[in-house]
Amino acid sequence: MNDVVCLVRAVQAGLAARGYPAPVRYAERYARTGNAPGYVVTARRDHAGGDAVTSVSSPQRNPKRQRVRQVGVEFRVYASASVSGATRGEHEDEADKLVDAIIVEIDKWCVENQRFLPDYVEARFLADEERDDGERGAGAVYLFRVRFGRGVLERDYDGGAKSTGTIASVNASLIVNEETIE
Repeated sequence: MNDVVCLVRAVQAGLAARGYPAPVRYAERYARTGNAPGYVVTARRDHAGGDAVTSVSSPQRNPKRQRVRQVGVEFRVYASASVSGATRGEHEDEADKLVDAIIVEIDKWCVENQRFLPDYVEARFLADEERDDGERGAGAVYLFRVRFGRGVLERDYDGGAKSTGTIASVNASLIVNEETIE
């Protein structure tokens, strides 16, 4: 399974286990509607920041070269304080709680899965003018980009993705992690 999908699932499970009310979705963007939850986290491959590839030599007489691919992931945390007439600061406080919890879950996943420790390359609140139309309904939107390293190994190609069935029909919804994104 894709490392990014595994990471997103681990973050979702970790947040749920600790009582955070935020679903984590693998998606491009999230458009908040009137009856949507006050907290949502989206994650996806970081197309803007991309990946980084490095090669490290060990200090031995016959050095072995280790290749590391830093896989980029973008998280967006959408948070709205539940109090009526909440201030920008109250929305940001709610987002901060979620961001801290997500960072802990990312670090735990990297250690548990023997990945290199993550590198947080960008972390900030989005200004109003940076938000998409669908993001304007959230009280605060926090963006952070992270890269986690994984070893790149030489291996033989084992075939492409295998067909799991035939497409009977197509609709406008995409089901990801047992939730519907429209």
